[in-house]
Amino acid sequence: MSPQDNPLRVLLVEDNPGDARLVEIMLTETDDGAFLVSKAGRLDEALAVIGQGGIDVVLLDLGLPDSVGLDTAARAAEAAPETPIVVLTGLNDETTGMEAVRRGVQDYLAKDQIEGPIVRKTLLYAIDQHAASAVLRRQFSSQQQMVDAMPTPAFYTDKAHAILGCNRAFEETVGIARSDLLGGLIYEVLPQELSDCVKKSNPGQAGTPQTRSVTYTRPDGARHEARLTVTALADPGGEIGGLVVCLSDA
Repeated sequence: MSPQDNPLRVLLVEDNPGDARLVEIMLTETDDGAFLVSKAGRLDEALAVIGQGGIDVVLLDLGLPDSVGLDTAARAAEAAPETPIVVLTGLNDETTGMEAVRRGVQDYLAKDQIEGPIVRKTLLYAIDQHAASAVLRRQFSSQQQMVDAMPTPAFYTDKAHAILGCNRAFEETVGIARSDLLGGLIYEVLPQELSDCVKKSNPGQAGTPQTRSVTYTRPDGARHEARLTVTALADPGGEIGGLVVCLSDA
């Protein structure tokens, strides 16, 4: 099936007609027909369109007439959890973009840095990442009671290292509530020593665990020694779609 037969439907949420037209041109400037763009100028209008179904990905400006800033990202992510969202931030505003990811969107683009190929690649990545994360969430949510009963502290992430879930033992061991962990990138919500250790482990293929020793500091100042085991999980395409991380006594 060619792209023209099944284009990806992008909802562009932007109240500035000039900016909206520029991004639309970027997505449709090639003749492959890979993207079909519809537009909305307000968040409530966008959520109504998403609710009707058929939207593959949302490109969302954070400054709208009825919602401004990170609240826009949070409201959109909460109202449309089944739809991948990429936010548009202000000039060189990486901090806002990263915080938007923490609040549930898949990725961000700074308005002064976007070009056609970058926008297209980012939207495709967001769709893939969202699909892989959804598979992991379903796998673990169906087993959450069993996971909570495990004595071994454990959490799991998507491919971008955002925490999708954890068990009670992990909350108690690291001294951080689950509500403060879920959705956060590991280097934002975990002790630095732990997040660095996870990133350095970097399993080369799914199902191959990597184990390291780590000493980390809890939020209450207590120091803990542990063995950290990182195992990669495969996404539906066979690529690494996320990580399962377990802690044990050193």
